[in-house]
Amino acid sequence: MPLCLPMIRRLKSPHLFGAIDRLPALGRPVGNKTFEVVNPSTGEVLAELPDMGVEETRAAVDKAYVAQSGWAALTARERSDVLWRWHQLIIDHAGDLAA
Repeated sequence: MPLCLPMIRRLKSPHLFGAIDRLPALGRPVGNKTFEVVNPSTGEVLAELPDMGVEETRAAVDKAYVAQSGWAALTARERSDVLWRWHQLIIDHAGDLAA
């Protein structure tokens, strides 16, 4: 999910967005079609995202369903640790997430 360069330059931690493309559970959309997210007040392109059709969307849902079994196999303590870590990352990067 590449953000456009002007948007990336504004972020405190731009490296966080590079990791999105490497998430194994998400995989890659089957097609190469994308669409632009545009700031309506400036016309600036903020991001280019996959334009997924029905089959690509179903494949993504199927991958998420399979990944859920790994999550379910964790103990409550392990899931709690993950959620607390996510919470801390959100707090640490609130400025970038709000951009």
